[in-house]
Amino acid sequence: PHPPTSPSPPSSGSPLMRVLLAGSSGFLGQCLRTQLLAKGHTVIGVGRSRSPGVDVTWSEFDQNPLPDVDAVVQVTGANIMAKKWTSARRKEIMESRVGIARKLIEKIRASDPQSPKRFVHASAIGVFPPSGLYSANSLYSMITVAASGPLLDRWRIRLTTRDSARGTE
Repeated sequence: PHPPTSPSPPSSGSPLMRVLLAGSSGFLGQCLRTQLLAKGHTVIGVGRSRSPGVDVTWSEFDQNPLPDVDAVVQVTGANIMAKKWTSARRKEIMESRVGIARKLIEKIRASDPQSPKRFVHASAIGVFPPSGLYSANSLYSMITVAASGPLLDRWRIRLTTRDSARGTE
């Protein structure tokens, strides 16, 4: 694996962190990575394949212990609007969120007790029509239907700290 991206000089007096960013090449990951680096944090990006912002591929991640980090941030997820919602696509969407969360939690549980102190999982979309009204064919209603039911229920994983990830609240 390549070394993590070096931080810029810190722009605030906050303590600097080493952050493992799962989904670093995606829309949210790219934005978050930029912000973290601008504040002087070190970011280790994890993604499907080598690309700008990806320091470690999932294959490499699977074969190695969790790096020494202060926080693990997960912003992975297949684009829910990219393809028709078939059974296979629903499985892919679920795996890209819940499956990756489980993989990260397993690494956290197997890691040094001092690392990491935080696990942040973000996987949601919110679209609200300006008028407050929507039709059955609107983007809002398509997303609402696509993201509701058992799939959404399984995405709701309460993971905020290392202790809750370890089940020791």
